[in-house]
Amino acid sequence: MSDKNDRGDLKIRYLWLLPIVLELFVCNALFWTDRVTGGEPEKNLILSSFQAEGLAQTEAGGNIFQFTEGEEHYLEFTQIDQEVRSIYLDFALEKDTGAAESFSCSLFASDDGDASYYPIPSDRIKHVVVPDVAATKWLRTRFYGRLQKLKIQFDPGQVNPGDSLVLSAVSINRPRKLRISILRILGMELLVVLICLFQRGSRFYGWSYAERGRIHKVCIGAVLAVQLALLVLMFYTVKPYVETSLTVGGSHEQYQKLAEAIADGHVYLNDQVPEWLKQMENPYDRNERGRLAAETGEPYLWDNVYYNGHYYVYFGIVPVLLAYLPYYLIFHAALPNTAPIYICWFVICAAFARLAGTVIRKWFPSFPYILYVCIAAVLPFGIGSIAVLHRPTIYEVPISMGVMFAVLGLDLWLESVQDGEIRSIPKMAAGSLCIALVAGCRPNMMLVFLFSFLIFGEVCFHRKGWLRRFWKEMVVFCVPFLIVAAGLMYYNQIRFGSVFDFGSNYNLTSDDLTRRGFDVGKIGLGLFEMFWKPFALTTRFPFLKIQTVESAYMGKTICCSNTGGILALCPFFLLPVLVLIQRKRFQNDRWLLYFVYAALLSAVLICAVDVTVAGIYPRYKADFSFFMAFAGLLCIGMTDARLSADARDAARLSIFRTAVFWICMAVAFLSFFSFFVTLEYTLYTANPRCFYNVKYLFEFWN
Repeated sequence: MSDKNDRGDLKIRYLWLLPIVLELFVCNALFWTDRVTGGEPEKNLILSSFQAEGLAQTEAGGNIFQFTEGEEHYLEFTQIDQEVRSIYLDFALEKDTGAAESFSCSLFASDDGDASYYPIPSDRIKHVVVPDVAATKWLRTRFYGRLQKLKIQFDPGQVNPGDSLVLSAVSINRPRKLRISILRILGMELLVVLICLFQRGSRFYGWSYAERGRIHKVCIGAVLAVQLALLVLMFYTVKPYVETSLTVGGSHEQYQKLAEAIADGHVYLNDQVPEWLKQMENPYDRNERGRLAAETGEPYLWDNVYYNGHYYVYFGIVPVLLAYLPYYLIFHAALPNTAPIYICWFVICAAFARLAGTVIRKWFPSFPYILYVCIAAVLPFGIGSIAVLHRPTIYEVPISMGVMFAVLGLDLWLESVQDGEIRSIPKMAAGSLCIALVAGCRPNMMLVFLFSFLIFGEVCFHRKGWLRRFWKEMVVFCVPFLIVAAGLMYYNQIRFGSVFDFGSNYNLTSDDLTRRGFDVGKIGLGLFEMFWKPFALTTRFPFLKIQTVESAYMGKTICCSNTGGILALCPFFLLPVLVLIQRKRFQNDRWLLYFVYAALLSAVLICAVDVTVAGIYPRYKADFSFFMAFAGLLCIGMTDARLSADARDAARLSIFRTAVFWICMAVAFLSFFSFFVTLEYTLYTANPRCFYNVKYLFEFWN
């Protein structure tokens, strides 16, 4: 037995060498094949004669060309007649504003098998050259026999007359260089470490959450540090898009304008409403608004609320009071939307780790600690956060803050109750305040309040005379809700004359919301798109394909392209569905099943409201994914506890824990790749240097 253990330890001891071997011989396979296969020598085609259409050589001479007027701009190389295994493109686009970060082109070839030009690749995807990313300059090619002609056609939408093409090389059969990526090695080493830690013979594998000891703070600190680093990297990745696309004066500046308005003593925006809009019979008719704006030359504020001659903001006011207004009063400047979004999601990461710990400590103390760390590290990025962080605009601010307060409030409520008694009134009050503030961010997320009946119901409703005994606690519980409700009602009253009118129906958007109503015919489509739609794979990075919404609904559907439903992109959420199917096996955990029912019901109801009242947008997944995550956490704990209770289920327990580990890994990779998918903008045009550096970390075979 000891010999087997020694051999197992030896394998693990040398497993760290595997990523280095993979980096040298797999990720750099093209380097070795170029040297082993041999073939015809390198040739720089620009040293021979070639044709330049729509390009004129500059007075400086050399290989600098200027784009001229015309519909086509291309370079054509003929009489190549050579076997070609790779093409190397080294050129740059110079504009008046400086060198372009990237330059796209289409390639066409003619070989022994086809005398006419055909596109490469065959689906006509443009090739992008990023001068600062060497991997973008090489193309691995596979022609029929010998290459005869090559045409490089430049994207007419990217070049203008007067722009310059600096042509350094168009080479064939240039050998690849050996490129060692330290980042790729570290990523593989991290995966190896996690796999080793999760081995049954590992010292960490047998640790339960109750036995975590002092290492808990170290582990959670490391997890939060990694999550913070990822958020910072995401922030700098999307920063070019935010700076160039989200211009001042558009719909994305509403919170900043509301902060200025409140500082001036009113809640309507300071922007002047054009007279033609005031005189319209139906100002919410988009086409009529567009016609009048074009005729008069006076624009209106898109996606702002218009009511009785003033512009308002229909988004929840809590983010303004907690972030934008204090920032404006202190610095006399507008707070960028990205700041509260990314800060909120870091708080969500920390709060979710705390919530997961509270749930496990409260109900599943024997749960494996290593699994807890994996869940706490990965799951915050699987609850709809990627769509929010990918496009950090004003629309994502109330969603982010609403999720933050929901997670914090639920954790504080759970922590306030121990052993069937309310042990901490301050935590209960703080939890109530957080949940109440959700109404001032995303009112539809207030279904999180349902959990209060289960959390405190066990304390109160199962005891005689509970009202007399806990009346002080009930007052403390209710006061934050009353204060926040009074504030929101007053805010609604002074804007729209009704304490229950939040103003979303008066939005100047794509259609008339005053007449849209609630149509149950959209619910089926919405639930499929948001929950069940499978993702589509492709061989190109980021390997997830964007999918349009296809509907037989005979009416207007407000929607946006998506990558798939949350059950596909976060398989963790499938666990509550499986537990519901096998619910008879969990009758001993009936009270916890009520939590699962409440979470799933809340998620479905919130999704139904979102897709019918607002639309089908990826960011709305964050409204209800948190409920699915909470249900999934409970179901994992219940399943693990049930299997642990019977020694005969030891094999199934091991399989289950291993499955949960790999589900966490799947969520991590799917979330990572989802960040680079084209949703409402493309990262490969907004930040090409970052996109293509990451692309060739994974797509090393091209």
